[in-house]
Amino acid sequence: MVANTPRSAIPRSGPRNGNIDVLRLIAAIGVIALHVGPFPELSQTGSDLIRSSFRWCVPFFFMLTGYYLLGGGGGNDRQACRSP
Repeated sequence: MVANTPRSAIPRSGPRNGNIDVLRLIAAIGVIALHVGPFPELSQTGSDLIRSSFRWCVPFFFMLTGYYLLGGGGGNDRQACRSP
């Protein structure tokens, strides 16, 4: 639905927050590291430690993506969540 919508028709609440984009990039790298699988060059403990330290990245990435999908937190959130 959004892919067929002209870019000018998508409401924007203002400029993007660069800090949130940096956090989203870090979370995306963590998601990739988490889904790569076990790291054979490390011991089992080291591999488990890396995988468990990146567990927060998946939900955090989805939350930041949802922040932008809802218009960057600006405007009326109830109106943004209503179906057309």
